[in-house]
Amino acid sequence: MKGTLFAVVFFLGTTAFNFCMPVEDNVLTEQKKIFKKIIQTRLDNSKKTGVLDFSGLALKNLDILKKVSKKNVKNIKLNNNRIEQIDLDSFDGFKKLGKLDLSNNQITFIHKDSFKKNKKLKELYLGNNKLISLDKDLLKNQKSLKIFDVSDNRLTVIDKNFFSKCKKLKKVNLADNDLRAIHPKLFAGKRLDEINVSGNKIPGLGASDAGSKKHYDLGDSWLNPW
Repeated sequence: MKGTLFAVVFFLGTTAFNFCMPVEDNVLTEQKKIFKKIIQTRLDNSKKTGVLDFSGLALKNLDILKKVSKKNVKNIKLNNNRIEQIDLDSFDGFKKLGKLDLSNNQITFIHKDSFKKNKKLKELYLGNNKLISLDKDLLKNQKSLKIFDVSDNRLTVIDKNFFSKCKKLKKVNLADNDLRAIHPKLFAGKRLDEINVSGNKIPGLGASDAGSKKHYDLGDSWLNPW
């Protein structure tokens, strides 16, 4: 009986473990059947709940979304995978999408128009990825956005107009990046309930500062180093 080298991936908490092991072809076929069953179960659930849960499946891309019924999906969970980039049309058709979780992946690139058609998006989670930069127009159509989390990445700067169209923005998490300053106009005209910039390299932000400020104040010296 022929054998195949099969990559096994499993999750313990939020940590992924993978290893290769030789398996018989009939075992590999069974593994594929189990995976398809998991996918189908989650698809069936999404039709009832509006929540599309593809978390923890070791996905490397978003091709799986092309086969999904998008009409009533309001929440997409893609956290704890191995996704590396978000393309232009990745979320096209999800007109009711209000919450998107892409945290705990390996994302290095997000096309500036990836969320262009998701105008009802209220919560966007991009934490714990490998982002070095964000296009200044990434959120240009997100007028409904209330929560934005890009913590634990490798950002060094955020354009001063990045949040300019996010009129309803309330919570921002920029913690654990490589930011050295935050432009005084970044949150101009907004009244945030919470902003977290801890774990960055901003001058004046000492260890004693919690890094989470209620009611953003443009006068905070550690946010306005110019």
